[in-house]
Amino acid sequence: MGNGLRTAEKGHCPKCTLRGQPIVYGLIREESDQFVRGGCSFQPEFDPEYVCQKCGAEFGHGGRNYQVEFKIMNEYMFDSFNLVQIDRNRLLQLAPILIEARYELLYRGMVQQNIDLMGIQHGWRSFPMTQQFEIYVFWNRGTQLIEFAARFKSHGVAHRHSFILPGKHQWVRAQSVESYQRLFDRARDAPLEAWKLRLADEDPAGNGLENLELLRLTDQADSVSEGQLALSAVKVEDQQLIPAWFDVEQEYAQADA
Repeated sequence: MGNGLRTAEKGHCPKCTLRGQPIVYGLIREESDQFVRGGCSFQPEFDPEYVCQKCGAEFGHGGRNYQVEFKIMNEYMFDSFNLVQIDRNRLLQLAPILIEARYELLYRGMVQQNIDLMGIQHGWRSFPMTQQFEIYVFWNRGTQLIEFAARFKSHGVAHRHSFILPGKHQWVRAQSVESYQRLFDRARDAPLEAWKLRLADEDPAGNGLENLELLRLTDQADSVSEGQLALSAVKVEDQQLIPAWFDVEQEYAQADA
């Protein structure tokens, strides 16, 4: 259902992200290792423009840089289809489970905000179409200490979470969904307040974020007042401990893929 796929740059394989070889159509006389022959006829909307030498995936149908051909188990049989060829209603049926169906809706002119709104209203799986990135710190009002910080990032089917504990200088990742839950059960039991950092540079690679002033204050010896928190972060209301767009199950499904 699209797990493990990334929407790559144009010309890069959507499965393994390597640069694909162009497919050249028409009567080609000379041999070349720079392209692959595609035959004489060419339908711009349906025929692929690139082929991946590593996995054999063909992509670029009509300029699309995401996978369009799928085979999904439906009841007791496989349903094979091509996103380019199916109608809008079928795309909407597939959108809750298939990030590429959402990209195809976008490609056909549907406004992204409307796609995202439908996802929220109908509880679609969390496959953000654009890159999302947030850092929360968890503060104990009683002790005035930050007890840990958590970093969330997501794009399409890739969901990633890591955290940092007091006195540590390196982000680590929970090894299982159970250890992930224990971390946030700790936040509920305290209870700790969640504050979302204001990030001037929302670099999804996390470069330099470990040096943010508020994260340096995760040292156990440093107390942090609410005023200090408010300078760098915004309080998250209603005991929301993770961003609404983050999908824990998808993070671990991705790790197992």
